[in-house]
Amino acid sequence: VSDSALGTVTFSSGYSATYERSSVDGSNTIIARDQYDNEGYATIRQTAASYSLTLTASATSIEAGTSATITITSTDSQSPYAWRKASGPGSVTGDSGSLSAVFTSTTTGTAVIEVTDSNGASGVIGITVTDSTDSGGDDPGGTP
Repeated sequence: VSDSALGTVTFSSGYSATYERSSVDGSNTIIARDQYDNEGYATIRQTAASYSLTLTASATSIEAGTSATITITSTDSQSPYAWRKASGPGSVTGDSGSLSAVFTSTTTGTAVIEVTDSNGASGVIGITVTDSTDSGGDDPGGTP
């Protein structure tokens, strides 16, 4: 095996072998060699049975023209990641190898950001974009 931390061959006889995986996700290559030094390879891609990505944001409500950083907090995630804006205003920029991305928008509304990892697990988070000129108060004149 190429990485014994991922798993080991626990039994082999004749034309068969038993591979036992650890709890770690990843890809492991098994190399079989016959009495004539001919080699055969098998790659095993092992993933958790089921998981989803948990996302957090530096802010879930931002003013138009500002940004929020979104971060994957799941420990099971596997790069590369595909970041995308699923709906709403704005744009998201994230490196495929990065656990975080930056969302920005100059338009008000609610955006849904989605990320998918190399195993197909995904997560979503919503960010509301408000008008930067809206003070939120009831007194537009600013009188005491």
